[in-house]
Amino acid sequence: MCPDKPDHSCLPRDDLQRKMASRPVRQHHFRVKIMSRSFIWCVVAAFCAADSGYGTAIMALPSLPAQAPAADWMINPAPFQAGVYRTSNSNEVALDNGLVRRVFRVAPNAATVALENLMTGESELRSVRPEAILTLNGKDYPVGGLLGQPIQNYLLPEWVEAMTNQPSAFRCAGFEVGKTQARFPWKPRLEWMANPALWPPPGIALTFSYTAPSSLEKVTVAVHYELFDGLPLISKWITVSNGTASALHLSAFKSELLV
Repeated sequence: MCPDKPDHSCLPRDDLQRKMASRPVRQHHFRVKIMSRSFIWCVVAAFCAADSGYGTAIMALPSLPAQAPAADWMINPAPFQAGVYRTSNSNEVALDNGLVRRVFRVAPNAATVALENLMTGESELRSVRPEAILTLNGKDYPVGGLLGQPIQNYLLPEWVEAMTNQPSAFRCAGFEVGKTQARFPWKPRLEWMANPALWPPPGIALTFSYTAPSSLEKVTVAVHYELFDGLPLISKWITVSNGTASALHLSAFKSELLV
């Protein structure tokens, strides 16, 4: 089953994984039925509960580089290595490879607060939005995000400091840093390539885990990001898991909302 076929269907007793590459402000509709299964979140890097704060996990990250490499990435992409960094703000985490930078505020909830084109010095973000929106059992639920931006056509850093969590949103519970993953088996045809290609593409992975509001107990969401070495490219997808004994209907989702 795929989002292009919105027919009603029912998955067997298994978790649902829906992966969608990052595409700004595009909505994909499909109807599924999620049956229960125990959900285990395996943390391989930094994780911390929301109640105890993110300070320790963030401080374990390297500092954001002071400046981007001066090389031309199309001629020599080697200097543009992807990483997850801490910023000068103790509540922020940044994906950066010297070409693009995406900065997340992690408290009081996770949200993208900066998206920068480091090749031109331009800011690409004007408004803070949820990291995804899910329609579950007929109701829309934000995943992450912050409320309180007074004007939506530009964003000032001082506004972010005063923004608050939306009570009905999925709440960020931790984050994980790892390696990029192969989405499917691929064998390169070397006779078609000038240079050997690595698979999966080298880079860094950052995953935020979210817990549901009280009306959706034991439903969890993971939002996955991958930033690749030597390319101004960020991949994104979401995973929804139902740990209850009841069916859960996911009828639509928005995997990216960048304004």
